[in-house]
Amino acid sequence: MPFCFCCLLLLSLFAPVWARTAPQPGDAASAGPVVSVCLETGTNADPSIVALGRVTANSLFDEVGIKLRWTCPDEYGAITEPDVEQEITVRLTGNTPADVNPGALGYAYPYAREGVRVTVFYDRIGLSLHDCPLTAGAVLGYVFAHEIGHVLMGVASHREYGVMRARWDSRDWRALRAHALAFAPEDADLMNHNLRRRAARAAHLDRPLARAAQ
Repeated sequence: MPFCFCCLLLLSLFAPVWARTAPQPGDAASAGPVVSVCLETGTNADPSIVALGRVTANSLFDEVGIKLRWTCPDEYGAITEPDVEQEITVRLTGNTPADVNPGALGYAYPYAREGVRVTVFYDRIGLSLHDCPLTAGAVLGYVFAHEIGHVLMGVASHREYGVMRARWDSRDWRALRAHALAFAPEDADLMNHNLRRRAARAAHLDRPLARAAQ
């Protein structure tokens, strides 16, 4: 099945401290479609890094009018609520062999309809930046956003700029440090279009059949 490897990250270019501001209640973006994300932690992940990763991903999707709802109960405080638009299972893994997808931090199955559709190599983020959890959490959030973006768009292709770029370069990292690395408008439009279409299809299937006239 086709999948996408996340961008090769240049660790030497990371800023020492970076964080995105969490969206505030009442923001216009909060009224958009809701995506349920079930986070499976198959490794000994640092709760602070995972929590910041979720905040970062939430902020990136809020900016394009999509709300992430972390639904699987775990030690990181995820809230169990029913899925609204789509459910995506994300798995964190550890002890990734060096010869497995070298340089990649994760991959997605954008065409799958069920099962684990996003895998993130947590050890390549957390262990490389264990002395700087704030930066590691921000990077984790961008990896979440990149791979979830593939699933919501239903494509394995990449954009020439922004979150969905295949390999982030020094210019991208400067934008990240300035809180300016975001989804391209075309990617935001495609994700929202797919979610609206899915919601409309689900609403149509849920409608009761009209009784035939007597």
